[in-house]
Amino acid sequence: MAGCPIKRITEDKALEIEILRYINFSVNIVGTLVILVIIACLSTGENREIKLNKLFIHSLFSCIAYMLGEAFAWWLKGSSDLIWLLRIANDAVFLSGYLILITFTAYLLAYLSEKNPVPRWIMPMMYLLGGAGVLLLIVNRFTGMVYTIDESGYYQRGEYILVTQLIVMIGIFIDTWVVLKYRRQLGKNRFIIMMAYTVMPLTAVALQLAVYGIPMLSVGFLLFSVLIFTGIQSQQAKRIKEQELENQEQKIALMLSQIQPHFLFNALLSVKHLCKTDPDAAGEAIDHFSRYLRRNLEALESKKPIPFTDELEHVKNYLYLEKRRYKDLLHLDFDIQSTSFYLPVLTVQPLAENAVRHGVSKKETGGTVKIATRETEGEYVITIEDDGVGFEPDIQSKDDKEHIGIKNVRQRLAIQCGGTLSYQSEVGKGTIVTIRIKK
Repeated sequence: MAGCPIKRITEDKALEIEILRYINFSVNIVGTLVILVIIACLSTGENREIKLNKLFIHSLFSCIAYMLGEAFAWWLKGSSDLIWLLRIANDAVFLSGYLILITFTAYLLAYLSEKNPVPRWIMPMMYLLGGAGVLLLIVNRFTGMVYTIDESGYYQRGEYILVTQLIVMIGIFIDTWVVLKYRRQLGKNRFIIMMAYTVMPLTAVALQLAVYGIPMLSVGFLLFSVLIFTGIQSQQAKRIKEQELENQEQKIALMLSQIQPHFLFNALLSVKHLCKTDPDAAGEAIDHFSRYLRRNLEALESKKPIPFTDELEHVKNYLYLEKRRYKDLLHLDFDIQSTSFYLPVLTVQPLAENAVRHGVSKKETGGTVKIATRETEGEYVITIEDDGVGFEPDIQSKDDKEHIGIKNVRQRLAIQCGGTLSYQSEVGKGTIVTIRIKK
């Protein structure tokens, strides 16, 4: 693993070994530093509490042991006065190879066991293979059957060197069988990453046996470690996004459970009054009121963006009821130029409600709420505008409810469709809220 038989060192050969010494030492030390950074990232915050991450860290430490063993095995090559240290470095290379096999298999099985039962014989088999490798190294100290270090401090392969490679290969083939067997449970991306673990070491071993001195196995371990780490980070980002979305859905549920009682009360009073004065108008109001309530209930189950036309209908039902209440004090203006896009449920309606409750209704002479949409080359733009009392953006109200509503909508826009929300307001002139959704 760390070299090949060297019987007699010529000047050209000595120069070649010197160049390879620096290449191998540099590659392995850099690889060690990169893996240490990965370990540091996995050992901070919530990451350190995840069992799978802990198992992967064990595998990373095994890779570090391999790389440091390789680095010093090459650095000490030809050091006749440090043969004992050279032997320790070479033993570390073999032992860490077995540890990588065992720790990665533990990580793989733990990952799969979260969804499916896995065969119980696999880990005992890995321990058996690792134990056989350790036994070979112990016997090697007395027989030199695996490798020896000559008097000049150079590594010499023994007759049974291929047995050590065979042990590792058997373990890799078992892991390959597991990965192929549970490929559906792994998913496409994770399957590719796990297969890289089997392909990279086998390719690296073949290249190192064919071409002397290339640190392919170290590079393979490094690339594989980075791939796994990238997969872990991707899954964590996905998990965080799902958690954020779940939190937002819970906020929606809470918001719906706390629909302003005065709005319901006033809407019902309006219907009661119409029943006496205009039964046909009362029936129409009840129709809008029932559709408004139905959309709020449907919002509890909606987890994906909805067509803008559905949200617009909900807004119109709400504003119809408010128009019945405020009569000539509330004017409505719709300038809808584009509807072919999606957005999170309850995006425009809460903003229209803010425009009525915190803008127009607080102005003695009333005012207008205008909702407009337009399409540009790269995005859809929605504006909710009122000419009510406005507010000072830098000074929040005591209950801050309108600001909380805007924050809630902004977060859901960002999470579900990458949209943005901004607003402008001036005391005495009104407020404009702008939503932008990229195509």
